[in-house]
Amino acid sequence: MRTWLRTFALVEHRLARPEPRRSYEQFVQGWVALGAPNHLLEFYAPPGLRGTIVERAWAFTDRLLDELVRVADIEHHKLLIAVMPFEGAVSGKQLPPGYRADVPDERLRERFEPRGIPVVPITAELARDPERYLPFIDGHPNAQTHARIAELIEDRLVKLGWLAQW
Repeated sequence: MRTWLRTFALVEHRLARPEPRRSYEQFVQGWVALGAPNHLLEFYAPPGLRGTIVERAWAFTDRLLDELVRVADIEHHKLLIAVMPFEGAVSGKQLPPGYRADVPDERLRERFEPRGIPVVPITAELARDPERYLPFIDGHPNAQTHARIAELIEDRLVKLGWLAQW
């Protein structure tokens, strides 16, 4: 698994940071040219439009998050969930018809808020003003986007009473 992850990271790094810099569309084309399907987009598909790989990935993610909740309960820790979006979800330009940028946030909100675990909807906030928060840098949010994400999480923590307001 570690070898695969290292290999994936090297390939992703090479595709994400070539000279000259490629657009997101060129990144996806290069990724698919290597024989890798773009399953990342399927995480933004509503049920019924997702493939088997993404359904299995969601099931695995659910098990991991359930274990995180179990351990947090045992240790008496508070838990807050926030989805770090990818650039295509913020711009909305790469999403195929029927796909929605808020699907991961909604899925986690439906799963965890009834259990008393708050979910911070980051994607929708960033999508309100994509020109302000894009482009990401090699697939990672830029400094301004990180600052906004931190503000959203801080605001939620203050509203929950988990963090004193400065």
